[in-house]
Amino acid sequence: MNPARGPRLIVISDSERAPQQTWFEQLERLLGGAGPGSVLVLLRDRQLPIRARQQLGQRLRQLTRAFGQWLSVSDRLDLAALLEADGVHLSEDSVSVADARALGVSLGRSWYVSAACHAPETIVASALAREPAAQAAARLFVRLLGRFAGGLALTFKALGGVYIAGGVASGLGPLLDEPQFRAAFEAHPPHQALLETIPTLLITCEEPGLIGCAAHAHEHALTT
Repeated sequence: MNPARGPRLIVISDSERAPQQTWFEQLERLLGGAGPGSVLVLLRDRQLPIRARQQLGQRLRQLTRAFGQWLSVSDRLDLAALLEADGVHLSEDSVSVADARALGVSLGRSWYVSAACHAPETIVASALAREPAAQAAARLFVRLLGRFAGGLALTFKALGGVYIAGGVASGLGPLLDEPQFRAAFEAHPPHQALLETIPTLLITCEEPGLIGCAAHAHEHALTT
């Protein structure tokens, strides 16, 4: 399995939602039907005593290996090492991604490291640092932004262009991939030809509203 590529589906353990045996039967069917290396099973279940969590992890490790899938452990790097997991998931108050990766390397493991982050600035910083989960989140955001902008352009017939504003979009910097954005923007069949003619522009000024107000005030002063 290639850590740079990452899984396509993440399954999170939660033994409180269903009997464990039922959950394992469903998981086995899922892992068996998915392509190898496409599913990551995250051992969460933080409410369990450590011994019970370790036993659950051992069953998950056996099952994921049987089907060539990933196993990741939430927060407990020591448990991840003990289970020979493929990855770790870090909470916001855990160790850094770099420290987790360094520990994995010292143990001879090339861990797939994901991290919980809820602030846009944190996600952007992690994506720029080539953290796989954050990069995937940024790519998804760009596609959704492009798709949404294209829909608005059709709704309002914005033939003069669509201007993208806001701190999140401008904060993406090089992550705001123009070809990917344009592909999503134009993917509105049967209106692709029309959307191809509509320009899209990113506002990089931090205070465009204030500048607009100043320009309007100046124009008003000249006419009164």
